[in-house]
Amino acid sequence: MAASLDSNFSYPLSLTEDRKPKVQILAEYPNAVKDTSRLGFGEADPDALKVKHQDQLERIKKAAMRAFLGIQLAFGLFIIGLATSTLIPVIFSAVMGAFVLVKEGLTILRVYLEKKDEAPSTHSLNLNAKRYGAPELNTISHEHSVMISEHGQESMEWKIDLLRKAKQSIELSGNFCGGLTFRRGLANIRLAMQENTILKTRILLSPDFLYDEDLECLKTLKTEFGDRFNFLISDRKLEFSKRCQSVENHVKLLIIDEKYFMAGGTGLQESFNNKADGSDVIQDRKRNFAEKFLAKLWRDKDMLSRGPLAKTLRLEFFKLYAKWEYKMGVTNELVNHYQPIDPFAPKAYVNFFEADPRKIDHVSIQAVVGSPSSSDNNITKEYCKLLKNTKEGEKVYISNMLFNPCPELYKAISEALDRGVKIDVITNGMQKQSSASNHLFCWPHRLMYYPLMKHAKKNNLRIFEFGVPDAKYHDKTFTVGNTVCFSSYNFGRKSHYADDELSLLVHSPDIVKTVSKMNEKNMGLSVQITKQQAKNWQGIRGLLGRIENLISSNYWG
Repeated sequence: MAASLDSNFSYPLSLTEDRKPKVQILAEYPNAVKDTSRLGFGEADPDALKVKHQDQLERIKKAAMRAFLGIQLAFGLFIIGLATSTLIPVIFSAVMGAFVLVKEGLTILRVYLEKKDEAPSTHSLNLNAKRYGAPELNTISHEHSVMISEHGQESMEWKIDLLRKAKQSIELSGNFCGGLTFRRGLANIRLAMQENTILKTRILLSPDFLYDEDLECLKTLKTEFGDRFNFLISDRKLEFSKRCQSVENHVKLLIIDEKYFMAGGTGLQESFNNKADGSDVIQDRKRNFAEKFLAKLWRDKDMLSRGPLAKTLRLEFFKLYAKWEYKMGVTNELVNHYQPIDPFAPKAYVNFFEADPRKIDHVSIQAVVGSPSSSDNNITKEYCKLLKNTKEGEKVYISNMLFNPCPELYKAISEALDRGVKIDVITNGMQKQSSASNHLFCWPHRLMYYPLMKHAKKNNLRIFEFGVPDAKYHDKTFTVGNTVCFSSYNFGRKSHYADDELSLLVHSPDIVKTVSKMNEKNMGLSVQITKQQAKNWQGIRGLLGRIENLISSNYWG
């Protein structure tokens, strides 16, 4: 079932970009990470890269050989036709020759586009955690303090306050940024930079929700502070490295002074600045082109933490920034902008966090990165591992904007259900009160429900579609046993194959208890789907889901 839903549809398309990337094709990198589970943003597995380049060469050789033999055969038929004054062999030879040239030419073009899309590995930046004395990726790091926001409005206030408290460095991968909330954040950055002459800011954001006023503010800050303030707008790119797909930086991360960090589902954008629980008064406000197609309210949550992983995440941010600076054509090679924090200079102290009774101390966390440059998605692998370790009667919450998992994740979910694991799914649907934009991506969700329900022989699967009027459920948490994952990663194909994503696996029974209560509240704001409903959606409507899956899942979410 899952395999058929994930067929690889790739179409050679022309690219508008005429820049010729300086592609670094090496069999081995000097600072390569041998453990591929610890690959960071833009880091490629050297062995997989070597195999990939060999495969590309073989494909070109075979295509050229097939083209040569096909043309020879077509030429032979052409000669026979001329010799016998017969028209049919001449026409057939022309058709066959054209077909062979087009077919094998497209194969060679596909390989060319793959190589054109390939960027140098960020291994060359030498920003490995061990060198800087930071916890390595995908290893459990201890002694963190953690607090969870209850909704996007709280997340926005936390982020704006954090920006004001910064003393030495601000790194923001906002993905979705824009509007009044974003400009409030920029105003706080300006005040902080005026007061702290060593403070440097670097922002990585997408253009989707930016207004002209936002761009003016960014340019003004750049003019005022010069090299101390930098920003990069990373747009989506159509690429062919694994399939024809839209690739983007989807990471939501804020780091302050290599001490505090926030991660989860929210950027720094007006649509998140609400509770989306039915209590908001929807204000009429200016919306840009992209916003007009989406819900007015977005339900989400994030985690705020202080601890040693802040340094690891800061190193990853600079890999991410260098990668996208290269991909957007700003530079012709990877540039390392990382500068260590001054250990003797002041760092931020965030009062609201340190004094809040909701803060939980002595928490263990591991950071995992998913990046299309890697041969496998390490976030997917860790999620599958968590599911495979579950036992009968254990509780799992999949709380996500999308529920269209890649084949590996689908298999792990179905096997967990077979073992009697209790799974609650909270996602978006198409209820009467749902946002109209949900029709762009929700039919594939409904295609997944019934096959999984058939695995749930003990009624151990419940599926809920979020039901707050004109609200999108944007949450991206995954709770298994004593672990909660706070992530930018969607349970969809695009996050698995195409996007840069970050997931923080928080190992804490107390955090699990906190998030589980929030999930129960969200289920109370949702509509539970019955098995009969799910079965009814498998017919003609299921066909719609399959079509939508093939057309949109590589480009949306």
